[in-house]
Amino acid sequence: MSIHSHSHCSSLPLFTSVKTAKDYRAMAEECAKWAREARDDDVSAPLLQLGQTWLDAASKLDGLPASQVAPTPERLKVVK
Repeated sequence: MSIHSHSHCSSLPLFTSVKTAKDYRAMAEECAKWAREARDDDVSAPLLQLGQTWLDAASKLDGLPASQVAPTPERLKVVK
């Protein structure tokens, strides 16, 4: 069975293009949200690390250095 045969997935793009620092920060905020909702550190820790990776990518696009601190949901909160 192909993944394309699932009708509920047909309207969702498999890959989206993230192009701006704002987009990266939005992804970081999503990771922080999911980490806060996770009930297990084995789930939240990788989400926080992924969120930090998104923030580091945003910083790089902005010409700033990557963060040197451990990620937490509070640190990943994006100021708008």
